[in-house]
Amino acid sequence: MATVPKYALIEEFIKTNIQNGTFKKNEPIYTERKLCEVFKVTRMTVRQAINNLVSEGYLYRQKGSGTYVSDGKVTKPSSGLTSFTEDILSSGMTPRSKVLSLEIIEATERIAAKLDIPIGESVYQMERIRFADDEAWGLETVFRPVHFTPGIRKEDLAGSMFEDLEKRGLKIAYSDQTIEAVLAYKTTAEHLNIAEDEPILLIKSTTYLDNDVPLQYTKSFYRGDRYKFSYRAIRR
Repeated sequence: MATVPKYALIEEFIKTNIQNGTFKKNEPIYTERKLCEVFKVTRMTVRQAINNLVSEGYLYRQKGSGTYVSDGKVTKPSSGLTSFTEDILSSGMTPRSKVLSLEIIEATERIAAKLDIPIGESVYQMERIRFADDEAWGLETVFRPVHFTPGIRKEDLAGSMFEDLEKRGLKIAYSDQTIEAVLAYKTTAEHLNIAEDEPILLIKSTTYLDNDVPLQYTKSFYRGDRYKFSYRAIRR
């Protein structure tokens, strides 16, 4: 009979204590040191178990504080184009944004290609941290040609960007997205209050108007322990 790996036993122990209420939502679990003592294993084994449970959404890490029981990931559905604000509100939480920067730059070759504009055209570069119930969940950088929304201010970016755009008469139709798992760089980790090299989601999207003209290109980093995507795959 195959021997169950120690990290799997630790995972099962933590899951059981979450299910029976010993480890409560948004409260810390045992420290790594205590788990090492209980199971008589190395810290590497404990971290493997914790990393697996973080990836599965059972736990999340708070930088400099410890590991906590998650209250569940927000699921981003594949059908329909919804904003972060709408997703968070539908989950019963309160969204907000912290605007880090708003500046006008010249479009690089890469940005120009994404937005189908000439290289050097003026575009807004907007960077925000997205919060759910005052916890940082995402870091996004948005590039948009200036002519779509001339004269915007930082305060215009504090809420839902889609809502602001629609109030200006711009009709958003669809978005092309790619999603991949990456490790958090130091600056990104600091903004999201997670450990450096923590697994996160990188989402790149180009949003189009109803006339198929690219409106903006967005590069976002979301915490993998807080956000997940749900897709229906249809065999044709």
